Amino acid sequence: MRSKARSIDKPTFRGAICVMALLLFMQSFAKSQSFDGQKQLASEQNQQLQGELMALPSAARESQFDTTQSDARPLNTATSLVDEATPDATAAPQSTAADEKAKGYLDLYGFVELDLGYNFRTINPDWYDSMRPTKLPTFSGEFGKNGSTYFSIRPTRFGTKGMYPTPWGDMTFTFEFDMYGVGQNAGQVAIRPRKFYGEIASILAGQTNTNFMDIDVFPNIFEYWGPNGMVFIR
Repeated sequence: MRSKARSIDKPTFRGAICVMALLLFMQSFAKSQSFDGQKQLASEQNQQLQGELMALPSAARESQFDTTQSDARPLNTATSLVDEATPDATAAPQSTAADEKAKGYLDLYGFVELDLGYNFRTINPDWYDSMRPTKLPTFSGEFGKNGSTYFSIRPTRFGTKGMYPTPWGDMTFTFEFDMYGVGQNAGQVAIRPRKFYGEIASILAGQTNTNFMDIDVFPNIFEYWGPNGMVFIR
C-alpha cells in the first residue's frame, strides 16, 4: 500500500518561516548585547588602568608602561617600586666621605677679626686691646692721657690640622697661630703659635692646652683674652 503524501498548507509554512526568523533575530540581538557588555567592561578596565598609571611618578610611569613597545606589559606597581629601590649589584660602589677621611686628610681653618674700642682710662700700651686687670693703671695718668680709640686685628687666627694613617694608629697633627704678639713682641702684630703638636695613639708631643684646664668650659665672649681669673695656659 502506498502512503499518500501530505501537502503543507501555505499558512502553516508561513508561520514556520516567521518563527524561524524571530528566533534568528533574538539570537543576533543577544550576541549584540553580549558584545556591547564586553566592550563596556573593557573600556572601564582601560580607564581604571589609565587612572592608576597617572597616579604614579613620571619615571615609574615611563618605565612601567611604554606605549612604543609592541609587547607592552601590564602595570605592576609593587614590583616596580622594589626594582627601583634595589641597587644594581654590578654598579661600582661610590666612595664616601668616611672612606676618604680614612685615607688621611688636611684641613685649613681660621678667621680675620677687626676690633674697634675706646679706652676711658689708658692702659698699658702693650695690652691696649685686652682687658687684663694687672695691666690697668694704678694711678691716673700712669700710661699717658686718658681716652683713646684703637683698632686691632691681633685676634686674627689661622691653622691647619690633618690625619695620616700609620701601622700604629692614626697620627693627627695641628698647627695654629694668631697675631697677638707677646713676650719680646708685646704690643705688636706678630705671629704667636697657639698650638703645634702631633699625636698618635695616646702619645702627644708639642704644645696644646694643658690638662689642668678644660678648654670645653671656656666661654665665648667679646673679650679675646678671655674672662678674668680663669686658668688658661698651654
